Amino acid sequence: MMFPWRDQPAPLLEQHCNPRVAVPHFQEALDRYAARSAAARQRLPGVSDLRYGTRPQQTFDLHRAVSSLSAPPLVLFLHGGSWRALDKRDHSLVASLFVEAGVPLANINDDVCPSVTLDEIVDERREAVLYCAHHATDFGAAARRLCLVGHAAGAHLVARMLAQDWAAAGLPADTITGAVALSGIDEPEVVLRLAVNAEMGLTAAMAARHDGLRQPPQSQVPVLIAAGGAEPAGWIGPSRAYHDVCAAAGLDVHWMCVEGAHHFTLLEDAMTVGMPLAAAMLQLVTGR
Repeated sequence: MMFPWRDQPAPLLEQHCNPRVAVPHFQEALDRYAARSAAARQRLPGVSDLRYGTRPQQTFDLHRAVSSLSAPPLVLFLHGGSWRALDKRDHSLVASLFVEAGVPLANINDDVCPSVTLDEIVDERREAVLYCAHHATDFGAAARRLCLVGHAAGAHLVARMLAQDWAAAGLPADTITGAVALSGIDEPEVVLRLAVNAEMGLTAAMAARHDGLRQPPQSQVPVLIAAGGAEPAGWIGPSRAYHDVCAAAGLDVHWMCVEGAHHFTLLEDAMTVGMPLAAAMLQLVTGR
């Protein structure tokens, strides 16, 4: 059942729908992200700041697989930050899980609000998919095989990429092989009533254009959608609703709610070998 966010007073809405309010100690998690990311860059092979577009932040870090699977997909990781914060370097921690399992990873950056709009961010991520699809074999992956993984705002962008008509863009319809959406922002209209929109500049028309609950996936791929059991109902609800949208569209969709995890620790669970969410992600990505 969806959380009735339109009926809520502003303070309660912030508590449910703004993760940095819902998790007062969020900075501790971001500090752990930074430490794990620095360690990953020291330990793992990688090439930084490759370019997929012309805007300032249209770059990505490439981490090749430590040991190669047969014809692995290329994982594209889309980071979170409410479309207005954080950077790929804050998320280098995601590389370890995949590259040590034989899967190369492209950690994608983009420009953020208010220097660009959500329309432009979606366009940039679309450019990243097109670029990586055409260069997958250069990165140690099978030709035109991509798996999308995103957290928070990045999970919303995964949903936007699943809704694209890739055949019309000149790619095989099966270019995307799977997707993982971790604690996504699937109904951006709610941002219009949050304090962060002073920086975001989201409009009602823009929110409608990028509403994952109104625009079902066009790619028929397996999808894993996850949220933290300690997240507020107002945050979990849209992820559950997006699960239902995917199911109605005929996708092979799986739901996981990680007990005790909040919005920020969910990503740590997802990227830690031995955790059930990490195992489920690897199974989806590798098919094993």
